[in-house]
Order: sequence, then C-alpha cells, then structure tokens
Amino acid sequence: MVNGHRGAARRLRAGTALGLCAGMVACASHQSAQTPTPDFNGAWSAPWCDREYPSDPCGTFALHLTQRGERICGQHFAATPRLSKLEEGEPGSVLGTAVGNTAVLLIDNARTGEKNVAVVTLTPKGLQWRVIGTAVRGAWPGDSIIGGRRMLSEDTSERARLALRDLEELPCRWPDEIPSD
Repeated sequence: MVNGHRGAARRLRAGTALGLCAGMVACASHQSAQTPTPDFNGAWSAPWCDREYPSDPCGTFALHLTQRGERICGQHFAATPRLSKLEEGEPGSVLGTAVGNTAVLLIDNARTGEKNVAVVTLTPKGLQWRVIGTAVRGAWPGDSIIGGRRMLSEDTSERARLALRDLEELPCRWPDEIPSD
C-alpha cells in the first residue's frame, strides 16, 4: 500500500504543477479569446555541441509535440555533447497548454524524476525553448540535462516523422482527466 500512496502523491504533485502551469499561462497572456491558437505540432530539435571540442560528436535536444486545441502533449529527448548523458522521455513526458504564440510545458524528467517547467515561443526562426525551473523535485539523484535556452528548428528527418506519427496516435490527457468514452 505504501507504493500506492506514493503513486497517488506523485499524481497529486503532477496535477498541482500542471494547474500552476495553466494558471501561469492564463495570467501571462493578454491575447483575445478570438485569436487563433498557433500550431505547435511537429518535431523540433537543435544540435548541442561543445565549443571547446568542436571535433567531438554533438548531442541534441528534441521535442515532438502534438496539439489539440490549447492542449499540447509530446515527448522529449536530450543527449549531451560526446553523447555522455541521455534523457529520453516517454510519450506523454511533455504536457502543456498554449496561449497565443507561447506555451507552458511541464516536462517529466526521466533521469531524476523531477518535473521541470519550460516556456516555448513560436518565432520566425523556430521554437524558442527556455526552462523556468523545477516544479517538483526529483526522487533520484542526478543532474537534469534539459535546462537552459535553445532555438529549436523544425526537424523533418524520417526518425522525427516516425516518432511524431506514433505520438499522434496516443491520447492526449491530463493525469487527472477522466476519459469520456
């Protein structure tokens, strides 16, 4: 029963964090209700290279996002330069809401178990990624490799298209949402 209690507590923390994210977007936005919601659908990525060692293999940071109305679901992937650390989120590891050309996302960090809050903004150059902070502390020791700021470009590779196709077939739900079947 202890594990059941921990799982319920984890879901409650995640639900609270998601509620905070939605409130942040609502308060930060001054968009009219008539404004169409921009399209965050797609695969987005940026190389992650070490400037001190340019001949070493680059890592990457990637987001695969599906949007249904204001709701955004997806998954993430990060690999540090020289591929020394990996962070591979499962489908559903990204959950958020869009308001105007900005979305607030909650990222489920597989390396540490923490929940990170990020803001993404659609710009003419691509998708601007910025981690705001940690909403829920992690259960496991380790460092998060999904932080920082990055400009992500649309990723049209076959690998990205396949990951996005698989993601689009899954339901996009909040943890506390009851399916209406």
